[in-house]
Amino acid sequence: MNSPTPFTKPCPLPGLRSIVALLLAVSILFTGCTTLRSVPVPAPGQPQTESVKIGDKVEVVTKNAGKLAFTVTAIESEAFVGNAKEVATPIRVSYDDIAGLQVRRVDALHTTGAVVVAVVAVAATIVVIAFHSMSI
Repeated sequence: MNSPTPFTKPCPLPGLRSIVALLLAVSILFTGCTTLRSVPVPAPGQPQTESVKIGDKVEVVTKNAGKLAFTVTAIESEAFVGNAKEVATPIRVSYDDIAGLQVRRVDALHTTGAVVVAVVAVAATIVVIAFHSMSI
């Protein structure tokens, strides 16, 4: 009776595991590049368009303690209108009903840091693979 032989075929690309690990690490870094920032709630009749813009992702805490997260599709004089993944119909939140308002913004410092780390990591991986290939 023959015993099964283990699969021992070498990987055709040395360093492939390193590249996969590097890409996973970089993707994790890029998930932390946005932050929620509190912004003032507009007064009815005078929306502060510099605080919230169409296309912004916002989180609203309503005065009845509800919490809504949506992407702003319109800014009216009395309310924000937007779409949420969980709700099929547009959301409309009156400024009078808002107790707290946060906008998701790109964090430039974290984004720059993540890009620098990614470039250095990719360069280091290429150097390691090149030296490993030369020694074989």
